[in-house]
Amino acid sequence: MPTITLPRFMAKKNVLVPILSGLLLLAALGLFGRQDGFWQQSVDTVLTAGFEKYSDDLARFQEEGGIIVDSVVGRLRIPAWSGSFSSLICLLVWLSLSALFVLRPSLVLAGALIWIGGGLTVSVLLLFLQGILVSPARLLLAAVLLCISFMSLGRFKDAWDRLQQQQRLGNFQQKMLEVLTDTLETGDPAAAGHISRMQHYVRILSERLVRSGLYIDILTPKYIRLLIHLTPLHDIGKAAISQEILLKPGKFNDQEFEEMKRHVEFGESLLVFAEGSDEQREFLKLAREIVGCHHERWDGSGYPKGLCGEEIPLAGRIMAVADVYDALISKRCYKLAYSHEQSRAILMKGRGSWFDPAIADAFREVDEEMLRISQKYREGIESSEFIMQ
Repeated sequence: MPTITLPRFMAKKNVLVPILSGLLLLAALGLFGRQDGFWQQSVDTVLTAGFEKYSDDLARFQEEGGIIVDSVVGRLRIPAWSGSFSSLICLLVWLSLSALFVLRPSLVLAGALIWIGGGLTVSVLLLFLQGILVSPARLLLAAVLLCISFMSLGRFKDAWDRLQQQQRLGNFQQKMLEVLTDTLETGDPAAAGHISRMQHYVRILSERLVRSGLYIDILTPKYIRLLIHLTPLHDIGKAAISQEILLKPGKFNDQEFEEMKRHVEFGESLLVFAEGSDEQREFLKLAREIVGCHHERWDGSGYPKGLCGEEIPLAGRIMAVADVYDALISKRCYKLAYSHEQSRAILMKGRGSWFDPAIADAFREVDEEMLRISQKYREGIESSEFIMQ
């Protein structure tokens, strides 16, 4: 049987909000709930207007333990038990509204209105029939404050819970993307290093471009987050490529290389028919740019469309630098890993022909950070169609 800890129980049953509201009420009563305070005097003044006739027979009332106080409407008779009674009522208000919040939050407002109406009615009846004042000021303060507190904190908690749920779902989706794409790339679900490295490379290059004032109209924080999130999809089309080609321990022949190049087409076909909301369409548009353009080259010699220069979406240009660097510096089934110096030299040789010059320059400025990422997330053999030609 699973163990339920107190914090988990409190979170599950919405107990934390009533506790915070109770503490807030105690603070408010300490500040505004004093008998000689402005709040209580104001409420009592409104309530007792027209009841000056009860200012007689004060001596007998004092003998019975009552308290006589002066006010703008005369001398009022306040029972000795009034303070304790008000505190008890505040406690009952808190307990009842807390129970409503935990069981049926939509009834909190109705419960507060019932307490306010009932409290005012009882106070007026006591004043009319007995000539004594049991101030409803603290009850009003408790009911109004708790109602506002429950509604505000409840909405904040709901928003926080939704955010946490979305984050957990996003983390789960991200992990599943990584496992899925690595499995499709290599047939080995344990080889998750490539995806982790690629996401970090993309982040580092994007942030370097922003610091340099380049493409800042595109590279917004939202765009960068989405770009990183979608990076695992870049080679999703390899699901349609045979394992014999993916894991071939040597250079591809022309026919095999043409087949490998089709993974871009296959990947785009998985996304092209997807539909959704405006936000989802933005998501899918960027995903298609990543999948379909990360093998295009700046000089137009890439595939599948032969785009050149800024015809290539920025996401594809950034992905190209990241993917090539990782292919060079990592051990693959057909080659040993190149050194960082060799990888950097080859990549910079492609500046202006293979890669966007601005992104190649950004790589040169952060290449040591890229190296640290490659070492931190290093793994064993993984396949790639990358071949220097």
